[in-house]
Amino acid sequence: MIKSIMRILAIIVFTLFLVISVTVFLTGAKNAPTVMIDKYVITIPEKFYIPYKGNAHKYFPNGIKPAFGSGLTIKSVNPDGSIEFYMVTDRGPNVDGPNYDDGRNKYASIIFPVPTFQP
Repeated sequence: MIKSIMRILAIIVFTLFLVISVTVFLTGAKNAPTVMIDKYVITIPEKFYIPYKGNAHKYFPNGIKPAFGSGLTIKSVNPDGSIEFYMVTDRGPNVDGPNYDDGRNKYASIIFPVPTFQP
């Protein structure tokens, strides 16, 4: 889950970097805007965790944090400065699995520990 959140944050930061780079390239460094980037820690309430009863249940007694990565937008900025987001997950929690080799080609695989998950 933390990897998914970090992936989202990395995509956001990379996108901002590209926008700034293109702006600087097109307008010249003298006219480049001053940009500040803030880093936020995203927490997900346990009520959104996905129940997990597999062999590794002892590592996920409260379930698995969902991987929100298909969509992200700001819902609101609260008076205390915290930000709420609308997030959309896609096919559920997953991890890279072992490669499959059929003798001619190698194929990547993905493991879905909660096959009953539905977004």
